[in-house]
Amino acid sequence: MEDNNINQAILKELQNHTRYLRQGTIMSVIVIVALIAFISLSAYRVLTVTKGHEKKSENKADVLSWNQVQPLMEQANYDEALKIAHSLLQKSPGDWYANSYMASIYIARGDLANAEKYYAIAYQLLPSEDNEKMLTAVRKRINSEKRKGK
Repeated sequence: MEDNNINQAILKELQNHTRYLRQGTIMSVIVIVALIAFISLSAYRVLTVTKGHEKKSENKADVLSWNQVQPLMEQANYDEALKIAHSLLQKSPGDWYANSYMASIYIARGDLANAEKYYAIAYQLLPSEDNEKMLTAVRKRINSEKRKGK
């Protein structure tokens, strides 16, 4: 009788361990799949940035890239940054990053309506938590300024 109880206890313990192993395996598979997806998206992003955002030109001075926009933003030359960014965006309007960058330029210029427009497009193209936060923040700021103006 006592041997039977011990066997039942061992069997129950083994079943619990098996359940935990299954859960651990499932979680490991989920993490691996998420990691593969992240790496794939990152690689795609690098490829689209390096290949999709450059203007084909014989003269290297005429080549437009997002790398030219950042220094202009740092120098507060928002008009020139916007001009280049707009040209780049026209070549790849379905790029969430380009739309998000356009929105950040408009924020720097104080143009919240256009910032909201481009963050909304970026969020529509890539409904990520970060894009949602930026869009929500701009909308809150617009509403706050409307209340102040009334």
